[in-house]
Amino acid sequence: MSDTSVSDEDIQTVIDAGERYLEVDDHQGAYDLLHQWHESGHLGDRQGEVAFHLAEACMGLDALDAAMYYFEEASRDAPATLQQRAQERIAEIGRRDDAEEAVHEGVAGDDEAETVLRAADDALANNDFDTAFEYYTQAYDGIQMTEAQISRASVGLARCHAERGEPDEAEGYLQVAESNDASQLTGEIANIRTRLEEVRAGEAALEGGVDRSELDELNEAALGAAASRDWESAFRYFEQMYESGLLPESDRGRVAHNMGLTCLYTHDYDAAHQYLTESQSTSRPEVAERSTVLLAHLDDLDDAADIIPELDPDQDIYRED
Repeated sequence: MSDTSVSDEDIQTVIDAGERYLEVDDHQGAYDLLHQWHESGHLGDRQGEVAFHLAEACMGLDALDAAMYYFEEASRDAPATLQQRAQERIAEIGRRDDAEEAVHEGVAGDDEAETVLRAADDALANNDFDTAFEYYTQAYDGIQMTEAQISRASVGLARCHAERGEPDEAEGYLQVAESNDASQLTGEIANIRTRLEEVRAGEAALEGGVDRSELDELNEAALGAAASRDWESAFRYFEQMYESGLLPESDRGRVAHNMGLTCLYTHDYDAAHQYLTESQSTSRPEVAERSTVLLAHLDDLDDAADIIPELDPDQDIYRED
């Protein structure tokens, strides 16, 4: 490929595949695909666009220096809408840097607490629960904070524990929040408690096998876990329904679709293909159509993997060690 330009169609295939990886939080898959293309010199005026998606992959991998490098490129060379988003992400990385400085010797005072809580909120909004948990913990352990800040940190920790399927720990932090100033957080607290009820109901339904009366509880627990991006719990609940022998074929096909979707988010693409193929042939038409769309997304990844650019070993491209 070094002697000929890459077609616009091939470039679009790669960009689409990179976006598919990012949609299911497969940041390593996105990085592995997009990094080689970014270095290849074959992208022409799409270079800045790929830089933006590559930066998003680096953010997901917690490689912030590399993310900043690519976001800065995207802020200059990407299409206008991505330039703006790149600038927002640069500001977000700046908040992360400020938070790291604030937590270096322990969070003290409401100004430092606010800095750390903003970084935690950013991480939570990006579904980066590990980073969110770290910063909320640092804020929670701080001193000289306002009651409202203690409640924000507590609710953030409760949300993280809920995502991990740990209802008792989450409830403990909600009670701490309510014992301080949680007046601005009542809606979020109610949503978390709804999630905790779903977790408990789902776990109870798994004990001793599943009977027909528990299918609805399992389904609600599975959907709640998926909405919270707790994909492992969602899969366990769907799997119990799938294997129960209590579902008619079309409902089993719907559950197979949902299992395939959770497999996408856990990056088990072979299993995703298996469940989605079953759903495509056994579900009601509207569900089968959604499975067909997801199977096409998997084909996008395969197509992109077949288009490998020849890299220039002399090209001086930034890498983070």
